[in-house]
Amino acid sequence: MQKGYRGIDLFRLMAAVLVIAIHVSPLEGIWMDGDFVLTRILARIAVPFFFMASGFFFMEKYGKRDELVWNFLRKTGWIYFWVVLAYLPLNIYKGYFGAELTLPVLLKDLCFDGMFYHLWYLPASMAGMLIAWGLVRRFSFKGALLITGILYGIGLLGDSYYGLIYDMPLIRAFYDNLFLMSDYTRNGIFFAPLFLALGMRFHAVMNYGKTKKRYWNGVGLVLSLILMVAEGMVLHERNLQRHDSMYLFLPFAEYFLFGFLCTFDQRRIKNASRISLMVYLIHPMVIVGLRMTDKVLGIRLFSENPVVQFLGTIVLSFGMAWVLVEIVYLLLQRYGQKKEKTCTYRAWMELNLENLRHNVNEIKQILPEGCRFMAVIKAQAYGHGAVIVAEALNNIGVDAFAVATIEEAIELRRNAITGEILILNYTDAKRARELKRYNLIQTAVDYEHCKELNKAGIRMKVHLKIDTGMKRLGMDAGDVERIAEVFSMKNLDVCGMYTHLCVSDSLRGKDVEFTGRQEKTFYHLMEELKKKNVKIPQIHLQSSYGLLNYPDMRADYVRIGIAMYGTLSDKNDKIRSEINLLPVLALKSMVVHLISVNDGESVGYGCDYVADGDRRIAVVSIGYADGIPRSLSNQRGRVLVQGKYAPIVGRICMDQMMVDITGIEGIGVGCPVVVIGKMQEKEIKVTDFAENAETIANEILSRLGRRVIPVCR
Repeated sequence: MQKGYRGIDLFRLMAAVLVIAIHVSPLEGIWMDGDFVLTRILARIAVPFFFMASGFFFMEKYGKRDELVWNFLRKTGWIYFWVVLAYLPLNIYKGYFGAELTLPVLLKDLCFDGMFYHLWYLPASMAGMLIAWGLVRRFSFKGALLITGILYGIGLLGDSYYGLIYDMPLIRAFYDNLFLMSDYTRNGIFFAPLFLALGMRFHAVMNYGKTKKRYWNGVGLVLSLILMVAEGMVLHERNLQRHDSMYLFLPFAEYFLFGFLCTFDQRRIKNASRISLMVYLIHPMVIVGLRMTDKVLGIRLFSENPVVQFLGTIVLSFGMAWVLVEIVYLLLQRYGQKKEKTCTYRAWMELNLENLRHNVNEIKQILPEGCRFMAVIKAQAYGHGAVIVAEALNNIGVDAFAVATIEEAIELRRNAITGEILILNYTDAKRARELKRYNLIQTAVDYEHCKELNKAGIRMKVHLKIDTGMKRLGMDAGDVERIAEVFSMKNLDVCGMYTHLCVSDSLRGKDVEFTGRQEKTFYHLMEELKKKNVKIPQIHLQSSYGLLNYPDMRADYVRIGIAMYGTLSDKNDKIRSEINLLPVLALKSMVVHLISVNDGESVGYGCDYVADGDRRIAVVSIGYADGIPRSLSNQRGRVLVQGKYAPIVGRICMDQMMVDITGIEGIGVGCPVVVIGKMQEKEIKVTDFAENAETIANEILSRLGRRVIPVCR
């Protein structure tokens, strides 16, 4: 509700009015051409707008996209079920269930045409979402828009452009068979997917700030609508239309309309989406009710006066929708939500995405002008969940990412993460097609790797890794001839070049000196390459500590990893930059069993821990398979229970660990346990946790297992 989508919410309500206009034809009998332009051309932007909004806000949500799709299908399916039941009396009244109703007709109506004339929208939403997301997941946004655009084109020939193929027997036979399955091509296969995919893509474009300003979107919208009106009138005059829902210029009008509305970034309107949906669902009932009122009262106020009928339908539909939304909300509050708010997972991490946003903004404050933020989300975003973190970053305009492996990169692409994705480690040249297909940037780790990638015969983007002293990966900075040769390899688009500052986390004199030599060596290489007429690509040297300790280095990117997650690697590290970082992750579990241990009794594997008195032990459902270092066994580590510290006793097991809760009151099965994070006034920072385990925060976070469930807040 805090986000600035007021324009979208306002037009949702206006779109509901346009749908009513389509079904009432308010200008009929007064101005036939005007009614056609209003209801059969201009008002046709309403339903595609609803689809586009669904795609847009689908991308706004956090979580695994496949799960979100199934949630969408489940919720929409339930709405469809209840609305079909609500319209059952009207269908009986109309004689729908007569002798002519067959099983194929019933299935056709359920799956495509809707059980009432406007209800096609709900099955179309479900089928369209499956197709749109499936294509985005498989082919990225560009591929999805291309394929859904082709589907839309096929639909056009069965709708407004049907007359063009009417005299082509083979093509017409194809459409005749198609119409046995669905009465219209305005459905979830040919119509909805394009607008859902367009909404998904628009979300990414908007977050990167690449949409045009209000003026240009307004100009584009007006021109598109003018062209669409002209298109519709020509098609109508030439009698080419079988139906009038699909126009060539309709997707363009929707795109500019959405861009125009997104420039109105005030706070959202409460319940606008629910009310507009409810108006869409109930307005045919209102229309029938008004006509029946005329019949009962023996008047012709509504049935023969379309303007009055239109206004009456608007007032009653919106009034009833508001009341129904409030009733549904109250019912959900009372019966539809769990009263118990305690998490029921055995082990989970709470991700504070507002803290992530805060950290990104803090870091951007110290970035040099013109330098871009590259988010390092390798190793499941340092244990936080790569897809969730990348989605959150996409939503705040971050469009450059770094991962460790091609598998990590493909996972992001298959979850619709957009922007540049750099693979930092070696990838076999045999996987060149995947690099190209998913639009990935590969690190060329040495000269031989460059030759292998070039020999693959597929043009690909690469960043060239330079070794300036770390002695890990990269071409030696002094090997200028070979580095220059790489730039001439025909299949390598060298769009970046980088090195790694291996002691930038230390401010000791010798380490500062070493970092200075690395920087000097890297920039000297660039000067040598310029002498050989090599165009220098975008460069990057700094990771988190490189920026925090050397913020004035000149570069095009900064690779931010651990700092983005709100912590340093070691609690004793000193940094030069003043920055306020907030932890993104809290690691939690629960008490699953309570044990009383007598003086002298042992606990756990190996009988390592022996009680020095009567003790109360809690078994906590998290262990080393979840990422808890086994070295924290036997009181080297501790957790928080009921806001108090409780030491870990005995050896940490694969799936559980035991903690001493002697003297802590109010603990029972299901009681939450904080492993990393705050509870009441006390806190266990990840750097504290790492220090006790004799390692760094990076390792602690990145080893968290996949079975630790992420919960966003």
